[in-house]
Amino acid sequence: MTGSHVYQSLNRLGNWHMNMKELLESIGYHQAALALFQERNDAQGLAETWDLLGVTQFMNGHVQERAYACEQAITLFRQHSNQQGLISCLAMRGMSGASYLLFPALSSSASGDEAISAGEEALMIAHKIGWQIGEANALVYLGLSLGPRGELRRLR
Repeated sequence: MTGSHVYQSLNRLGNWHMNMKELLESIGYHQAALALFQERNDAQGLAETWDLLGVTQFMNGHVQERAYACEQAITLFRQHSNQQGLISCLAMRGMSGASYLLFPALSSSASGDEAISAGEEALMIAHKIGWQIGEANALVYLGLSLGPRGELRRLR
């Protein structure tokens, strides 16, 4: 097994632990993968790891850590023209404000506006490249964020 496969395996284990609601274990695996990808200066591995770490931090309620991880992933996905990774991360970023799923009381209207913009960007890029699954994903997350704001009509 090559180094890259070992590091990706750490991320898969981290994702599995997240799905099992073992969030601290998940964060540990993703942080271990992150350190190894940083040593190798592997931008794609770093972007994917930051993205996964951001999702785990979101599920754990760590809003600021999630925002930081997401911004790192978005920057790397943009630099390396990974449109699908960018769309996925922007769509998730779209739920950083009030959402039907998690933490509606933890958001300000400013962070909510930024989040909606990220979700709308994800939708626009997915539509532009013809990635229907990405469009559907962005629409779901936008709906979850726009609903509590009473702005679902923006999706029309």
